[in-house]
Amino acid sequence: MKIIDLRLVPVPFNPADFFGDGYGIIKEAHDPRGDAIDELNFALDTDVTFITPAPGHEGERLTCGEAFSRLTGSEDWILYGANIANGLYQDYLKRGCDSLLESLREEKGIDKIHFFGDVISIPEATSCILMLSWVNTSVIKEDYKWRLTLCSFETWPFEAFVPAKIIK
Repeated sequence: MKIIDLRLVPVPFNPADFFGDGYGIIKEAHDPRGDAIDELNFALDTDVTFITPAPGHEGERLTCGEAFSRLTGSEDWILYGANIANGLYQDYLKRGCDSLLESLREEKGIDKIHFFGDVISIPEATSCILMLSWVNTSVIKEDYKWRLTLCSFETWPFEAFVPAKIIK
C-alpha cells in the first residue's frame, strides 16, 4: 500500500482562462469563508467532510440546483469552491495515479465531486458549478481520466459528493 500525501493547497481559478470569454464567478453566490483556506488535509475529517443535500433521503433524485439550494446558506459548513476544485485538478495533472483525486477514488469510491462554494456564469445558458468526474474519454477503448467540467443547475441530475468543512 503506497502512502499518498493528502494535503492540498488551493489554486486560484479564473473561469474565463479555463473555459473562455464570458465565463465568470458570480460574486453574490460565492462563499467567502473558503477564501481564507491556505491548505486542506483530506485525511482529517475536521478539514474535509463529504456531505449530502438530502440527509436521510439518499435515494432521492435531485437536480444540481435543488441540491445547491439545500446546502447553501448554512452556517454549519463551508462549501468548497473553484480554488479547491482547481487545486485537486492541478494535483491530478501533475501526479496522475499518485494524486489526491486518485486516492479519494480508490479509498473512498468517490468518482464525482461538485463544488458549491462558487457559481459560474456562462454566456449561453444558466448558472453552473464546477464538477470533477472520473469519465471514460474514449469511444474506442477504456481510457478513464478525471475531468474538470461544468454542471448545469437545471439539466443535470445530482449524484455526486460535496466537499465541505463542518464548523458547528
